[in-house]
Amino acid sequence: MANLNQEMDLKYVKSLLKKKNESQPKPRQRALVMVLGDIGHSPRMQYHVSSLVKEGFDVDFVGFRHSEPRAEILKSPAVEIKVLSDVPAALRGFPRLLYYPIKVVWLVLSLLWTMWNLQSPDLILIQNPPTIPVVFCAFLANYYWQAAVVVDWHNYSHTILAMNLKRRGLLQRFLLAASELAEKVAAQYSDLNLCVTKAMAADMKRRWNANATTLYDRPPDDFGTFDSMEGRHFLFMKLGGVSSAFRSEDVTSTGTETAFTKKDLGKGVSLKANRPVLLVSSTSWTEDEDFGLLFDALKLYDDTARKSPEKYPKILLVVTGKGPLKDFYMSRVKQEPLETVAITSFWLETADYPRLLGSADLGVCLHFSSSSLDLPMKVVDMFGCGIPVCAVKYDCIEELVQPNSNGLLFTSPDELCQQFLTLLAGFPNTKSNLLARLKAEVQTFRQTSWHSNWMNVAEPVLTAAVERRKRNVVPSRQRLAYALLGLALLIVPFVLSFQLLGSIFGH
Repeated sequence: MANLNQEMDLKYVKSLLKKKNESQPKPRQRALVMVLGDIGHSPRMQYHVSSLVKEGFDVDFVGFRHSEPRAEILKSPAVEIKVLSDVPAALRGFPRLLYYPIKVVWLVLSLLWTMWNLQSPDLILIQNPPTIPVVFCAFLANYYWQAAVVVDWHNYSHTILAMNLKRRGLLQRFLLAASELAEKVAAQYSDLNLCVTKAMAADMKRRWNANATTLYDRPPDDFGTFDSMEGRHFLFMKLGGVSSAFRSEDVTSTGTETAFTKKDLGKGVSLKANRPVLLVSSTSWTEDEDFGLLFDALKLYDDTARKSPEKYPKILLVVTGKGPLKDFYMSRVKQEPLETVAITSFWLETADYPRLLGSADLGVCLHFSSSSLDLPMKVVDMFGCGIPVCAVKYDCIEELVQPNSNGLLFTSPDELCQQFLTLLAGFPNTKSNLLARLKAEVQTFRQTSWHSNWMNVAEPVLTAAVERRKRNVVPSRQRLAYALLGLALLIVPFVLSFQLLGSIFGH
C-alpha cells in the first residue's frame, strides 16, 4: 500500500513538473537575415523577417538602408536593423578596374564586421542573388556560430551576369564559370535551400544535385482591394499634387474632383462614369524589363481608340519604380504624346503602393527571367490587391499567371494591344465578361496569405534545419578547417572583380 502511495505521489509530482514546463514560454531563438541590397526593396526577405518574429525569433536584419522597410518591421522590438556601410562617395569616381576590387573588399569587411558584433544566431537566412560575397561570409560565420545556413534562391547570379556581359571572351567565360561554381557550393553545402518556383527546384536538383523546397510568394495580410471611396479619393487628390494626370479636367465642379472620383458638397464620393482606365505597372527600368514593348502596345491602342472613342476608354498608365533606363523611356513618352493614353511615373510611399494597386483596374508585368526560373513579385502584389495582370510570357510564368484564369500572357506589342481592346471595350461597363472573370479568380489567389503559406511550407523545414544543426555540432578542429575553406573562397570575389573595363558593364 505504501509503495502504491509513493508511486501515485511520484506520478503526481511528474505531472505538476510537466505542466509547469509546458506553461513556461519557450526561449526565443535568434535569426540573422542577410540582404546584400536595400532592405526596403527586398519584400520577400521582409516577409521572412515578419514571419520569423511571429514564430518566436529575435531577428538581426542586415543590409543597406536606402529606403525604409515595412512599418511592422520598424515597430517590432524583436527586430534590429544592422545597416551595412556604403562605399564612400569619394571612392566611386575611381576607374572601374580599381573601384570594383575596392568595393568587394569594402563589402567583405563591412559584412564581417557587422556579423562579428552580433549575438550568436540559431539560423542564418540569406538572399541569393547575389552569391558573392554574402553567402561565403555566412558560411565562414556558420562554423564559428554553428548556426543553420538557409539560402533563399530568388534567381541565379550567373544567369544575371550572363545577361549583362557584353562580350564572351576567355575572361567572360571564366567569370561565368566561377559564378556558377560559387552557387553550386552554396546550394550543396547549405543546411536548407528555399526557392521561388518548382521549375527552379527541379533545375537545382538536375544541375547540382541539390534539394530545394519551393516557397511561393504570397501577398502579406495588409495587401487587399482598396474599397473605401473616401480613401481612394484622398489618394487621387494626393497624387494629383505629383502628377497632373490625376487632376480633373472639369473646372466647373462644385466640389473636389479628380480624374477618377468626385465629391459633391453634402454628398459622398463616387466614381466618375467617364473616368479613364487606371493601368499600373511596376518596373526596375532595366534591360530585362522592356518598357518599349508596353509603350508600343499603347501606341497601337491609341490608334484604335482615337477612331472609336465611344467604344474604347482613355487610359492612365502609372509606372512605379526607379532604374537606369527611366529617363530614356520617359523622354520617349514626351516626344511621342498619345491622344487617349496618359503615362506618368513616380515613386510611391510604402503605404500608398498597395492603395494604388487596390484602386487600379488592370496590371501589366514586363518582367522576363534571366534564368526562366523565377517569378515576378510585382504580380504577387497586384494579385494581392485584387487586380488581374497581363504578363510577358516565359517558361515558368504559368506557375503564377494562369492564362484566361487570373491573367493573360503576351509576347508582342500587337498581342498586348489586342488584350487591352478585348478587356476594356465599353469600360466601365465592359462588354466582355473576361475582365470580371479574371478579377473573380484573383480573389481565390488572395485567400492564401504569405504567413499562412510560410507556416505550411517554410516553418517545418526551417525548424528541422535548426534542430538538425544543433544535433550535429562540428568539432572545433573541423570547424577551423571549414573556416579556412570559407576564407579561401572569399578570394573568389577578388578574382571576379579584377575584370577589364566593359566585361560586365560595357563601354
